[in-house]
Amino acid sequence: GPQANAEAQEMFTQALANDPRFALALAVRSYLKFHAWFFKWNSTPGALSEALSEAEQAVSIDTDLAAGHAFLGWMHMWGEGMDRAMSEHEKALELDPNYADGHLWQASTLIYRGTPELAIEPMDRAMRLEPHTPPIYLLNYGHLLLQMDRYDEALSYLNAAIRKAPKFPMNYIFLAVTKASQGDVAAAQAAGKQLMDLLPTAT
Repeated sequence: GPQANAEAQEMFTQALANDPRFALALAVRSYLKFHAWFFKWNSTPGALSEALSEAEQAVSIDTDLAAGHAFLGWMHMWGEGMDRAMSEHEKALELDPNYADGHLWQASTLIYRGTPELAIEPMDRAMRLEPHTPPIYLLNYGHLLLQMDRYDEALSYLNAAIRKAPKFPMNYIFLAVTKASQGDVAAAQAAGKQLMDLLPTAT
């Protein structure tokens, strides 16, 4: 939520005060700033540009930082667009082919690009490389299956994501869409209410 995001940003800000060239800390803070913008926790004009600028700065400090390139790939879907996003994902995985989150973010970008069938391979690889299966992996796989109209399978992953992270708003967005796609209006409305309880500024 917004408080946890702000607290995490402050921790990385303190780390950067000790070492302004700590590229990974800068990259992660940029990622946190991006999500504060994405979820409307920070509506300040220029919030997206600030997040992108910090991510660019991180990879200028350490050009071999796979995480920085992966974050840039994710964020540039709302920045320079898909071509730049995919280029950054390819760079991240060239630097570290076994970077599980790199495959996750590449898969997510492919889903948002409208090519979920191409996201299956990187998503499967991400899940093989990360045996603990974080909630975001389950959510992403649920989104992938939703976009392929495989609703029952999508629900299995989305419900698993909710069990692990019941307060993460995106879970309920995709749950509502999946239920609506199945024609279950009441369940879709219930998921929407859970979303609004977590994210009152959602529209």
